[in-house]
Formats: sequence, structure tokens, C-alpha cells
Amino acid sequence: MPLVLILTSLLVPGAGALADVLGGVVYRLDLTSPDTGEIAVAMEMGDIVQPLVLELPDSYGNGLAAGLSSHVFDEKAVDGSGKELQVRRDGDTWTIDHSGEVTFSYKVKVTGYETGTAYLDSLAGSGTPWPYFPMLESDLAYLPGYAVIVRPRQIEGIVPELEMMLPPQWQQARAWADQPASFAELLNNPIYAGDLSIREQGALLLALPADAPAAAGGALEEYAGKAQALLEKSESLLGGLDLQEGQRLLLALLYRGEGDLLGDSYYPGSSFADSVVIPAGSGNDPLSDASIEATARGMVSLLLSRELEVGSETLWLREGSAWYLQDLIPYEAGLWGASLFWDRFNAHYDAYRKARAVFTGSLAESGVLGYESEEGAIVLTCGGASACASFDAELRSMQPYTVDLPSFLRNLSDMSSAPEPLTNDEILAAMTDLTGRDWSGFFRDYIVGSGEIPASSFSSLNIAESGGSNMPLSEPETNTTSSDWIILVIAVLVVFIIPFVLEPYTMRPRKPGFLERELGKDDED
Repeated sequence: MPLVLILTSLLVPGAGALADVLGGVVYRLDLTSPDTGEIAVAMEMGDIVQPLVLELPDSYGNGLAAGLSSHVFDEKAVDGSGKELQVRRDGDTWTIDHSGEVTFSYKVKVTGYETGTAYLDSLAGSGTPWPYFPMLESDLAYLPGYAVIVRPRQIEGIVPELEMMLPPQWQQARAWADQPASFAELLNNPIYAGDLSIREQGALLLALPADAPAAAGGALEEYAGKAQALLEKSESLLGGLDLQEGQRLLLALLYRGEGDLLGDSYYPGSSFADSVVIPAGSGNDPLSDASIEATARGMVSLLLSRELEVGSETLWLREGSAWYLQDLIPYEAGLWGASLFWDRFNAHYDAYRKARAVFTGSLAESGVLGYESEEGAIVLTCGGASACASFDAELRSMQPYTVDLPSFLRNLSDMSSAPEPLTNDEILAAMTDLTGRDWSGFFRDYIVGSGEIPASSFSSLNIAESGGSNMPLSEPETNTTSSDWIILVIAVLVVFIIPFVLEPYTMRPRKPGFLERELGKDDED
């Protein structure tokens, strides 16, 4: 049976677009034959008073998914009496010249997806599910709305409904309890269905394939408790989700295949509206450090995406905050100690240093170049985390202690409420005003410049075990410089020359040839 969409609201008039729909809106997804690898869709709309323009934009997330409309085929349209109507297709749009009832049907081939760059393709083809591609298997369906729903070009004011036909024993997990509150909610969340293990934990709805080892035993229950603690801490630091009645945060554990946890890879992310997706191989342990890290990062990214409007040149701030707080929030939530925080943070800092040595672009430029190479992505994520750690160290050191990175981000969210995204100049001005310190050199050298952020920038960060001291950071390894040689010469003077000069004044003069013998030993070494 085809999927049906009925539109029940008024659309904002626009040139060449649907101006008025007097009928209702319902989506019916028929997933009873998943082995075909195709989804059948029908859009049913009543009383169209202007030519209807539909679309499915080709690209999502700056190339995280590309060519989406090329998977749509077998399009047809009929009027209320069943008479076939002409459909004109132009790339990723479809136009139907008709007034009155219209049913538009099509199919989607849910295989063979691509990203916008070779680097992202290498990640998408690594064996771990790519969270921005739809997936349809005999026992599982993962369908991001933006990738499978053809919609009117003008969607303001439309509140869709959704019905699904599933194979026996399948369950569905969605961010909404009954129906999506808006078209935006439907398009910007995945529909997760199949033979699933589902658990509710507070505001969280957790779902993973029932055949995943993590679904058995107490691992899922323990993970659910930790995920709830991460969400509560994230909301307390960055602001709440403000979920409406019936809404949940969908935590989709997309465990399928033999690949590793995709969270261990570096790439610019794009958050769903009310969902966090953790892609990993079937055997992934949700309680692993990397899985806890990926869960915290997903929650932070979602919260920041709601509040912080950034452009490509300031994407480092949002990505960097997520990659820094992914290690800090589990510590502050009591899930792990300071030593593990430093271990994880230092591992990402080491990755940044290696990438920084070969990546020629700036941190600001990595918001574009991070989609094209691993080095660019590492500089964006881990370099951004190093910059954010530097901010946090300075903010926490202020007396009396009243601010930190999360509070700084909340203040910035007020600035980003304007139509234009934040700029680096605005971030610089905000940090300067808040700390009373001139950050222009830091931004010049490390944000818009291509210098390496030194560990000394965040060495004062006070993350320590109770009653203990800060965990030491691994200092950067450097080649011997002129300052090193000066230190070596001073050491030789102290050890050998000064005792020789003072020999007449000491009670135990050196024997003749002592200095020559010692220097000879140094040469032999």
C-alpha cells in the first residue's frame, strides 16, 4: 500500500507554489515489504487552488547526504476522479497544473546513497551505518524525514499526521508520542522502526535492534540510566529541551553491521531536531567510554543547534564545544573521574596536533574544509575543542567564579537570535568583554590563523579528583631549539666550569686533568 500524505492547513502563497489546501494531511508509510528496498509514497491533497509545486532538496547538511531526489522514481498524479494528470519534473521539484483534489504517488529506492565529498563517502562506506542516509532491511527501517518525504515547497502552517503499516512484530520509535507537531519536526527527525528493543527513561526514548548483544542482559538498562544523567547535566548547563507534552528525545542506537562506533571518526555533524543517533556495529558496547562520549556529544550538539546560530567560519565553536563538553559532562555527571576526562581530552588534543602539522587551513576555514579531508575535520572538531578548553580555563579562573564555557555559550545564544549567524569578531568581542583580557592575538594566531593552540592555553583548567590535583597534560613534543641549546650550555657551566673556577677556594681541589676527562665523557656520550 502506498504512503499517503494529506495536507490540512493553509499554505503561505508564493509565486509558482501551492497557495491553498482545503483538505487534511496524513502520511501513510507502508513498510510491510522491506525486502524490496523501496518505499511507496502517495500524497493526497484536496482542493488545490493553484498549480502545485513539490520538492525534495538534493543535498542535506552541506553534503552529508547528496543526490537525494535521484532516489525518487515512478511519479504519478491523479485527480479526485482517478484521471491521470501531467507531472513536470525539473531536478528535485515536481509541478502539477491542477485545481481540486490531487494524489501524487512515487517510490523511493533506499539504496546506493552518496555524500557530497570523497572523504565523507569513505566514512559512509566504512561498514558502520551513516546516520544521514536512509536504511531499509528485512528487519529494520531507518528513515530520516528529509530524505524520503516529498513535500510542498511552501510548508508554513501545515501540521501533518502520520500513519504506518509495519510487518508483524515490528515496533516504531519516534520523537513524538502521537503525531508530529509540524512539518519541520517530521522532516528533521528519523523514523526508526523494526524488530527493536525499546525502553523509556524519563524524557528519553531509547531504541536499538533487538538482535544486538546490548539489548540482552542489563546493559541497556544501565546505559539508559547513564544517558538520563548526561541529559540532565547537559540541560542544566546549556538550557532545557522544552519538550511539549508527548514529546521525547529519541536516542536511536543504530547498531548494524560489523563496523566500529562512528563516533570515533571525525566529521562535521548535523543534529536532528529531537533525536540523537549513535551509529555503530552490531556488537558495540553502549557502556564503553567512546559510546558515553558520543552520547554526550550528540546531546550537546542538539542543544547548541537549537540555540546557537553559526556559519561556516564559526562552526568551530559549536563543534568544538560539543567535542570538549563530551568529556567534561560525563565527569560533572559523576559517570567518570578526572583522569578519564584528561585521557580522552588529551587523546583528541594529540590528534589535533598531528592534523594541525599537515593541514594548511585555519580553524575558521575548517568549517568548509572539514567536509573534504580527515585533517580538516580533526582541526575543526578537536582544534575547536582545544580553543573552547582555552576559553573555559580562563573563564573558570576568574574570581569570584561565576562563569564557564556553558554560561558563555548561553550568552552567545542571545546574540545569535538575529537573522545572521555569529561571526568571529562577535565571539572575540564577547570573550574580551567578559574576561577583561585582550583575545585578539589568540584569534589572530589560532582561529583565523593556522597556528597550533599550545597546551599552556588550557593548562590551568581545574578538572581534578576530589581532594586531588589537576591531571597533567601531555606537553607537545618539539624539536631542539636555540633556547634548548642555551639551557644545555648553562648546565655545562654549572656542572663543570664553575666547580673548576672555584677549586682554589674549596677544601677538596680537583686533580689535574679532571675537566678534560669530564668533557671527554660528554663527547663520548
